[in-house]
This record gives sequence, structure tokens and C-alpha cells, in this order.
Amino acid sequence: MTEMLKSVYAQRHEVIAVIVRHTEEDFPRKLGEVLLHDPKSTKEHKTFFAQKSIRRYTAHREAHDARLAEHFARYDIRSVKIYTDESPLNKLLPLFR
Repeated sequence: MTEMLKSVYAQRHEVIAVIVRHTEEDFPRKLGEVLLHDPKSTKEHKTFFAQKSIRRYTAHREAHDARLAEHFARYDIRSVKIYTDESPLNKLLPLFR
């Protein structure tokens, strides 16, 4: 969607973004050697997930989150982040009041 279309859509409609993540995505831990499966292409990738990998991954995730926050602020989009191991109702109800 182009920037202009996003702007028009956000101006005419109330948009709420719900970000669902596993806790491990925001707070990764050292896993050592792991085998990752890509569900789309069914390819496998063997990697070593240690402290350096965690720092690099965290930097990419934080940059992505910053771009999302900037986008949401630009178009007045309310958002909430819900982790898969928590109850979503406590976070969703305030958005719809």
C-alpha cells in the first residue's frame, strides 16, 4: 500500500494494530546450535544462536519496532503488543473504550 493510501485510510477509519509475539522474540536466550524451519519454503537453516547473534537480532528487532512506532505515530494508529503467554483481554479492553 502506498504512503498516500495509508494516510487516507488512517484518516477515514480508526486503525488499531495488534502485535502478537512470543516472549522469546523480545527476550531471546542462548540456544547454541539450532535448526530453523521456514514454513513458507520448507527450507531448513542450521545456525548457532549465541550472545553475538542475540545482540544482532535484538538490534534488528529494535530498529523494526522503531520504524513501526514511527509509522503508527504518523498515522495516529493505536497499537498494543501482546505476548502469546499472557491474557490478551487486559490489554485489548482499554483499546476499545
